[in-house]
Amino acid sequence: MRVLFYGNNGNIGYRITQWLREKGIDAHLFIPCKENSPRSYPEWENPKLKGNYPEWIHLYDPPRFIPTKLFIDNIRDFIKGWIFIFSLHHLKRFKPRKSLLKKVDSYDIILTTGTHIVEILYVDKPVIFLPIGRDMTQVPFQSESFQKELFSYLYRQRIGRVEKIITCQEDIIWAAKLLKVGNKISRLPGLFVDVHEIEKQTDREFFATIKQKYDRYDYVFLNTTRKNLDPNRVDYKGNDKLLYAYKKFIENQPEKKVIMLSGVHGHDVESYKNLVQKLNLEEHIEYLEHLSLPYLHAYFSLPNAIVFDQFTYNKNNLNGTQREALAFGKITVSSTDISSEIFQKAYGPGCPLMTASSAEEIFQAMLELSSLNKKELEKKAAEVRQWTFRYLHWESRIDELIAVLKETKDRFKK
Repeated sequence: MRVLFYGNNGNIGYRITQWLREKGIDAHLFIPCKENSPRSYPEWENPKLKGNYPEWIHLYDPPRFIPTKLFIDNIRDFIKGWIFIFSLHHLKRFKPRKSLLKKVDSYDIILTTGTHIVEILYVDKPVIFLPIGRDMTQVPFQSESFQKELFSYLYRQRIGRVEKIITCQEDIIWAAKLLKVGNKISRLPGLFVDVHEIEKQTDREFFATIKQKYDRYDYVFLNTTRKNLDPNRVDYKGNDKLLYAYKKFIENQPEKKVIMLSGVHGHDVESYKNLVQKLNLEEHIEYLEHLSLPYLHAYFSLPNAIVFDQFTYNKNNLNGTQREALAFGKITVSSTDISSEIFQKAYGPGCPLMTASSAEEIFQAMLELSSLNKKELEKKAAEVRQWTFRYLHWESRIDELIAVLKETKDRFKK
């Protein structure tokens, strides 16, 4: 079986392709050479790969016309955009370039993620979609501008061709039902971690530096989640609730030596910083830029670190921050509902993530966790890692994905 992974949002394609190859499957990763996000290049995860890709990673030119770039960039794109408007009945022309289509012919099945799903559904091959969130819950329904409406129209026209959608995330399942592809859901997590590999790729020199810096604290509260504060948006992260809880904790536990390390990327960074000032928390918070994975993993390696993720509407899946924090044995607090039947069927029982949604629940979690001494923290870390190896480590779960690939390929041939 030859597998092509098309696109690489957040290095999902890179990881899954690696794992499939480890299992003896001839899998290849195709990355557009003009990715907007540095997080979608393998070197974001492993800097040694820059300019030194293995033979199974290929760069390709994206489609000549990109609907989401309509009316922007330059006059050339503007002219192409108008030509496209007058040719709306030819929407099927939004497809991979001919040079890539020829290569696709030699593969049995295609995996993809992100908005790459739109162009790759043009091909006559079985496509399996691993949505990451907004690529399923927001993009197909966007209408704030003409270009977004055009792209969402393309999405809605083509999504019916998908063979499988691998997810256990409730809002994605709901969106799939609205798009009339709910019957194509395979309720698997789809996204795992490689506990051994992420440990290897941790920047050890940087870790030594920050360990020395933060050893003097009893606890380091880590919140690298995007700073999205508008509760009316579907990508609200609840960082405001975390700050209110932290303020109360500082006031109630003045004897504790605690620092919060807070990422500053997202829609509402300035509003977040203003709230920090309003709550007089400047002395208790340090800001972190958007970290590449070797640096992020260095912070997750701190023995006194506790991870606080998002506190949004309850979800029943583990996101990237949670998966990787758990892989490092970190106690992780978030609003993810680990008690739901869907979650436990997908991931297994006994997930060590601590659920909290409101500011008061986050505060209570801080109180409980700050009562743990060094030995108790070490014991907790060992329990977290044991669960992660059983239910999140790729070697424990990849056969489930391979079974879906084989079943889909065989059914498509019939």
